[in-house]
Amino acid sequence: MATLVEGCPDLTVLVTSRAPLRIRGEQEYPVHPLGLPTSTVAANPDDVLSSSSGHLFTERARAASPTFAVTGENAGAVAAICWRLDGLPLALELAAARVRFLDPASLISRLDQALSAGWARDLPERQRTMQAALDWSYDLLSERERTLFRRLSVFAGGFILEAAEAVGSADDLEAGEVLGTLGTLVEQSLVVMEAGGDGPRYKMLEPVRQYALEKLGESGEERGVRGRHAGHYLMLMEEAGVGLKGPDQGLWVGRLTAELDNVRAALGWATANGQAERIAEASWDSWTYWWSSGNISEGRRMEDALAARPDLPALACAKLMFIAATLGQAVGDFESTWPMVEKSREVFEEAGFKRGVADAHGTGGLIALGLGRPDEGFDLMQKAVQLDLEVGNEWGAAAMLGFSATVPFARGDLDRARGFAERGLKLSRKIGARDTLYVNLHALAAIALAEGDHELARRSFEEAAVLSLEVGEKVNVAFCLEGMAAIAAEAEDEERAARLWGAAETILQDIEVIAYPFAPDPALREHRIAEARGRLEDTAWTRAWSLPHHDARRGSGLRPRDRRGVACDPRTFAIS
Repeated sequence: MATLVEGCPDLTVLVTSRAPLRIRGEQEYPVHPLGLPTSTVAANPDDVLSSSSGHLFTERARAASPTFAVTGENAGAVAAICWRLDGLPLALELAAARVRFLDPASLISRLDQALSAGWARDLPERQRTMQAALDWSYDLLSERERTLFRRLSVFAGGFILEAAEAVGSADDLEAGEVLGTLGTLVEQSLVVMEAGGDGPRYKMLEPVRQYALEKLGESGEERGVRGRHAGHYLMLMEEAGVGLKGPDQGLWVGRLTAELDNVRAALGWATANGQAERIAEASWDSWTYWWSSGNISEGRRMEDALAARPDLPALACAKLMFIAATLGQAVGDFESTWPMVEKSREVFEEAGFKRGVADAHGTGGLIALGLGRPDEGFDLMQKAVQLDLEVGNEWGAAAMLGFSATVPFARGDLDRARGFAERGLKLSRKIGARDTLYVNLHALAAIALAEGDHELARRSFEEAAVLSLEVGEKVNVAFCLEGMAAIAAEAEDEERAARLWGAAETILQDIEVIAYPFAPDPALREHRIAEARGRLEDTAWTRAWSLPHHDARRGSGLRPRDRRGVACDPRTFAIS
């Protein structure tokens, strides 16, 4: 080829290859996986057919079964097949050929069999099944490339270079050799590189990853590789703990969100392999991620680690119980979490661990509020503030000051409530943590709304909503939108109020609703909505209320942040 091109300067040759030819004058044009349908949940035929992967699947399915069509009933299943196969053309064609005797819903659970079944007889043997295609590629790799290829299969949801070096290197492959070997796997299309704001990110397409996992299992080194993977991401959680309570909070939330699938896998492996003590250390400060991101129930799986290690040392056990109790009360589980937080406090006191005692008092205070014991809750939260300030935990003190304001607020003592929230806000601005900032801003906004200072309430709600978006805390965004809706309703701007309430409802429908002390009183909320609706014609109200739902279905709903933690402005979400 090189001789031919060199001898014919005006010659252009189009070559398809699994890897670059590496000759002078070569210009690469990567062929990426086919585009995927927008959603697998609310998929519709038009959306599926407008995606290149859905179009290819449908075209090949019709070749196998002329009566096949994408309908409202099977669109979700077809979209799920496209997603499961990562838009890989050969995999889509192999799966579509099975439609002659399997409907899409049945095919989903049998994709492995579909990919291993033979296809067109006029194709080369290596293209008749995914197994044959991947065997052919795997056999062409060097031993070092095969080793890294197998090890990279433990990553879920992609990985960055530093993670590949930590997990992929061992005695037979040094960390310094990973970069070049990874580059070769990218060149040969066995690993895909994606550009990102934080630098390149790598992943295997799912059919390729499943094949590599099989090879890893056959190699006998799977346990060691998974152990390094778990260790790397538990260390990441531990590192994130400090960042999650300071000015870089949004960045760390974004980083953990990007690695969420890997973190899940690491926690699952560590739990199954009796490493609950390591999980307790990694999660002690980073548990706030589960709160901020709204993955509350997932964070409560700390209880699984407890159950797996009944002989766990007392302090580690207390830390896991505290985390499970804190996240449990966040979703309104007050009865079962009270004994857990009390037990953790006792252990922390016996160990002389003041920071733990302060945290247990704080969570205990929130649980007591939920159980209808405001005096006890207030006293516990005040003890938490005092202890937190003694040990230098300004993040904990700032949060508890904001939550403490709820008790005098509920009793109509707005001046005292404001005093707590203003102290909390001052401390929050000092440390720069967005979550404690929006807790205290929300408290001040609620107080200003109760006093009729709508301008101060609006500014505080808007700032709190923006900060909430930066750490992905959508529940607080929804409550801020409801506060702004109340302001609009009192100003008799009923259409704006309806849009705001509709936007809040859209957010709350898709997430776990956190038991939040300054959440709008349900009875007062319904009264405000009824009054505003009574002043507006029904069609106009319904149209305004439904607008955010429509925008969300079209894909223009709230996006909490990009991977760098940059917020979008809630004022752009159908509320202006």
